[in-house]
Amino acid sequence: MRDEWTRGRHSFGSADELHNSVQTKVTSDKTGATRLGCALLLKCFQLEGRFPHAKYEIPRSVVDYLAHQLKLDSALFQQYDWEGRTIKVHRAQIREELGFREATAADSDAISAWLVNTHLSRDQHIDHLKAKVLTEFRERKIEPPTPDRIERLIHSACASYEQALFASVMQRLSPVTRTRLDALLDWSMRMEDQDEPADDEPSSKGVPRREVITWTDLKTNPGAVGLECVLSEIDKLRILSQLALPADLFGDVSPAVITLYRQRAATETLYELRRHPDATRYTLLAAFCLQRTAEVTDSLVDLLLLVVHRIGARADKPGCRATRHCAHQERKERIVCTRPDGDRTSDRDAYWGNGATPWPGGAFDARFAWDGVERRT
Repeated sequence: MRDEWTRGRHSFGSADELHNSVQTKVTSDKTGATRLGCALLLKCFQLEGRFPHAKYEIPRSVVDYLAHQLKLDSALFQQYDWEGRTIKVHRAQIREELGFREATAADSDAISAWLVNTHLSRDQHIDHLKAKVLTEFRERKIEPPTPDRIERLIHSACASYEQALFASVMQRLSPVTRTRLDALLDWSMRMEDQDEPADDEPSSKGVPRREVITWTDLKTNPGAVGLECVLSEIDKLRILSQLALPADLFGDVSPAVITLYRQRAATETLYELRRHPDATRYTLLAAFCLQRTAEVTDSLVDLLLLVVHRIGARADKPGCRATRHCAHQERKERIVCTRPDGDRTSDRDAYWGNGATPWPGGAFDARFAWDGVERRT
């Protein structure tokens, strides 16, 4: 509210407009501190659709400006009773003047249902939702409840939305997928229990670590570029692909909301994930695995490109044995020899004549046909 009120004259309009807006039946029969306080409440409600919760919400510059327009001393505002019966009467008069009414429990339920149906599938940021709720109350000409009640309303709407979403996601998952998700958690918990007693011993009893993919491994990023890293990412992608998660599992839910559930799954321990109800557990795991599948696929493609680039860089080095061998073979195949009679043949035919004797004197012209040697790696 303070940002809006600090606009001063631009928020209130011209002096005549301000004078006409406060000269209503709400303020016309009041004087002194009562008139100034009521006028400030009126302007606040006109600008914000709600009343200020404390005097400090109204900037001093706004009090001075409005008091000047009303030809009153701004110090009178400190005498205005903020907690008594007078301010309650003023709020009721302002609501009646502007066509508003107080919010009821039914209004809160209606706003909660409106949030579930229109916004929670796209955005669940608490500050964004507060702004939307205040705007909706104002459009419905209802005085919004206190900030604490609005926050409770939003949390209640989010809880209702999650229950419906989790139940829907669970129904879309096949029994095989559910079994594999639970098996992934159970296997990971057993592996963690085996690793805890002796951290200095190999965790897989001689089996390469990349062949033992656990929940913790799925959360890790690729390491240094190399064969082991590529094989490890392939194993991750294999495990994730075996879950057979539908691409449209979350329907019209935005990726930003899915990311919230994915982050919850990534930050909770295996024990905490296992304690959730079935619908909650499957939804959190599915959100993580669905997004992680795309990330692992992209990482694997990047790794393969880096490996190919590294192979090419090594092959381009002058001292590379494979490069020298390929260039030598290519050069031998591309030598073209010219006989005195103009016939063209290869160097092998020129020397040996396909079994015949060499040319008289063994004299010939050799020309190297270099149109670029393709180096093979």
